[in-house]
Amino acid sequence: MTKKQWLKRFKKKLSALPRGEQEAAVEYYTELFNERIDRGESETEIINTFGSPEQAAVAIACEKNEYSKIAYQSSGGLTAGRFFAVTLLFVFVGIPVLVVIFVLGVTAVALLVSAFAMIAAGAAQALYFLIVQLIYGFSAGFLAQIGIGVAAAGLGFLLVPLFLRCLKWIFKGCAKMFTSSTRLICEKRRA
Repeated sequence: MTKKQWLKRFKKKLSALPRGEQEAAVEYYTELFNERIDRGESETEIINTFGSPEQAAVAIACEKNEYSKIAYQSSGGLTAGRFFAVTLLFVFVGIPVLVVIFVLGVTAVALLVSAFAMIAAGAAQALYFLIVQLIYGFSAGFLAQIGIGVAAAGLGFLLVPLFLRCLKWIFKGCAKMFTSSTRLICEKRRA
């Protein structure tokens, strides 16, 4: 199969989508073809990487939440068995994955908020004991409390970058889980 044949079949498979989305998808794959050809890959290697035009069309449809249109068009209709299977996958895979993604997102945000709370609490403690020392006079206990407050604030400052990395890692993991579950539900298969 040649690039031209692949793109023709791909465009035909996308006919259920709005024209603008069809053109954007075809343009995207045309650019990918051209970039890889410029890098020295053959059309056959590129097509093997992309898979069949039908698989690529289903992937695009899944991204645009238009899978049902492509599936209906390619299967001659959505059968009761297929509808039942997709419904079961959504109930037993989709909903739990969405719950896990939500919980991980809340956890990531809580980590970040806790680092800022530690900074605020440490600074507040240091300031409080500094004021107490100024009012009642200097003592070793109050100096220790100021030191503990400054240390807590400093630890909070050190934890912010770490928690930001954790936040980034958690959200990337959530995105991968969401993508994987979407592929599973949309039955995207790679060649």
